[in-house]
Amino acid sequence: MLNRRNFLKTLPALGMGLLVPSRRPNAAAASPEMPIRPNSIGPVIPVEQRMQELATDDDGVLARERWADLLDDLDCVEIAMRYFGLTEFSRCVGDVNFWRSYCPFCGFNTLCTLEIGPESFRCDWCAAAGSTIELYARIEGLSDEDARCRLEVLLHDGTLVGRRPEYEHAWSLMGEAHQFYNQLLGESAEGAGVRSILTEQGISPSTIQQFMLGYAPAAPTDLLSRHLLEGGYDPECLQYVSLKAEHRSNAIVDRYAGGNLLIPIRDAFGHSWGFFQKALDGGKTNFDAGWIQSTVPVSERRRRRLIFPQPSWPQDFRLYENVLLAKTPWEVVALGEAGIENVAYILESTSVHDPIPRRTLLALANNIVCPIDGEGNGPTAAYDLINALGGDSVRLRVVSVPSKWSVIQLLTSGGAATVQEAMARAIPLHQWRG
Repeated sequence: MLNRRNFLKTLPALGMGLLVPSRRPNAAAASPEMPIRPNSIGPVIPVEQRMQELATDDDGVLARERWADLLDDLDCVEIAMRYFGLTEFSRCVGDVNFWRSYCPFCGFNTLCTLEIGPESFRCDWCAAAGSTIELYARIEGLSDEDARCRLEVLLHDGTLVGRRPEYEHAWSLMGEAHQFYNQLLGESAEGAGVRSILTEQGISPSTIQQFMLGYAPAAPTDLLSRHLLEGGYDPECLQYVSLKAEHRSNAIVDRYAGGNLLIPIRDAFGHSWGFFQKALDGGKTNFDAGWIQSTVPVSERRRRRLIFPQPSWPQDFRLYENVLLAKTPWEVVALGEAGIENVAYILESTSVHDPIPRRTLLALANNIVCPIDGEGNGPTAAYDLINALGGDSVRLRVVSVPSKWSVIQLLTSGGAATVQEAMARAIPLHQWRG
């Protein structure tokens, strides 16, 4: 699995060994007498130039996402190393390493009182604490906003490395996986049977390519890994992005092997995050259930914003009057085949009450249409929206669907026109509640 601890081990091999913290104290870098070096990283950047780019963002959503991306890309450990060094390893929480150093903000810097992690710092003595941006702001004597703008430039011009190389590596591997499994489905003999199944489901070759659907055969179990190794990838790096699940007699087992239909998860910038996967069972497969989501564990803030398919901002802001909340990612594909594009699926989150994907969905359309069957059952995401939105629930509408709240049944029985008519008849939530 790709994590910070394993990634730090690979940095020397990537030519970035100087950025790897050592567990041995660095007497020169960590000396209590060593002063903070003001403006030692880069020049002052005009804040007005950076903020003017956000002037058209009336509600500030794009600005918040931009700063969230910056927090994900920065490395607090790197900032600490640049200014005052690290003295010792502190602890490991899960896959995250924490380090200690002398605190440059208080007079009690003869002890290792400052703990630094990839996203934050905290002093046990003077209670100085905060994010990477706040650490840099305190060191340079800047406001948080000025520090954000300067750090953004320092990352962009390569003065700072940050954590972005880790993300790029994961996205690159997943992109290779997307292309490989898509070609297996579209061109190989192994994918012929799956192509027939998809044809029976009404899925055309153009839709396969639109969504880059893929197929991972049950055997051999190392097709993807061999492809990546032949492409020059390090064997250890395959494990970091979870493209292999286990070792058996030194054999590599691809994570997605097992006769699975795959729907890639991508964002608006072309980054590849993972798959929705569904085990195929010949002609008996029920595509309306049983989908498993798998994403690479990097850039948590970006990952939380994902919905399927992912909109592009600002051009997709309030793109639709109504958007249908899908029960499964397969509904998005099936309805897309029928020419219905105003449908979206909220990815599974670590918290069902996570507001970030809801914010993405609400920015896409004026109203969210939730499919509810005659017994009042609907997708879990619909009830999460109802419970979480409060006053904004006026933007939720309800459409009646057959049993098991399946829009696919509507599509199968009456075609795209039936689904569109049902969405047009959707009623406000308060009216449905009576």
